[in-house]
Amino acid sequence: MAASELFTKYLWLIQLMVQAYPKGITLKEVTQKWEERWNTPYPRRTFNFHRTNIEEYFGIKITCNRSTSRYYIDMSEEFTSNDPLVSWMLQTFTTINLLNFRDTDFNGRIAVENTPTGHVWLSTILEAMKESRSLKLTYRKYGSVDEPETLDVLPYGIKESDKRWYLVAFCRQRDSVRVYALDRILKLDKTEEGFTLEEGFTLDSLFSGSYGVYLSHGEEPVEIIIKTTPRESEYIRDLPIHSSQEQIGECTFRYRLIPNDSFVMNLCSRGDRIEVVSPSSLRQRVLSEHLKAMEVYLNNFAALGSAPSK
Repeated sequence: MAASELFTKYLWLIQLMVQAYPKGITLKEVTQKWEERWNTPYPRRTFNFHRTNIEEYFGIKITCNRSTSRYYIDMSEEFTSNDPLVSWMLQTFTTINLLNFRDTDFNGRIAVENTPTGHVWLSTILEAMKESRSLKLTYRKYGSVDEPETLDVLPYGIKESDKRWYLVAFCRQRDSVRVYALDRILKLDKTEEGFTLEEGFTLDSLFSGSYGVYLSHGEEPVEIIIKTTPRESEYIRDLPIHSSQEQIGECTFRYRLIPNDSFVMNLCSRGDRIEVVSPSSLRQRVLSEHLKAMEVYLNNFAALGSAPSK
């Protein structure tokens, strides 16, 4: 069975368990739905094999309530709030269900945003991660006028950021850990060469002081304090800018991270709803970006022979 097909079946089974919460679902019901969907038998041994792999791949455990013989995934708010992956899965499957509805009862009444492609590579990457096998990928960087590169990489993990998936891997040609956007991968193959991941490695620790998918090049995180408008503070409380976010005043927030270009652009995108208090170097960077943008508009006004209104 192709990796992509097996991956699809794992997602189907997770979705089924999500929909069955909190009552759960019996193995007989699972088998019946499987046969309706895939038109093949579903032996208990195969079901248990899938359960094991889902836990290994995603860290999501399908539990059996022995008193009722029903299977379920714990989707309680307390559990999902402490497990970002499960929370992401729930959101993903909610979207899948919406898309299914879009083709039937709610045609033309559900709108979703287009996201970059690249999901096709996820199953191959996950399989290589599980088997600790290296990958050979052909990659074209943004803004590159050169021919695509073919690289040998060790898949350390995958990360989602700003609606785009990334492969985090050690590149043998570069002798360092790099980040590759999946939608920029032209070709990807699993090799027979194995590798050993450093014990205790986690993506959370790798990116703990970073914003987005930025990898530190020796920089250290700094303390950042921003002030916001009352309304903007409500948005930021509900959707933190960074995992280090800490509210220290009614409209004041503190962070500890490396202020890379993506972080600066995030702050700039919020306009006058955010003011950088410290450090002064970041305050100057944000000011400089605002001034450059203002200069573009002022120059355009001058060329058109009109002045901006106050």
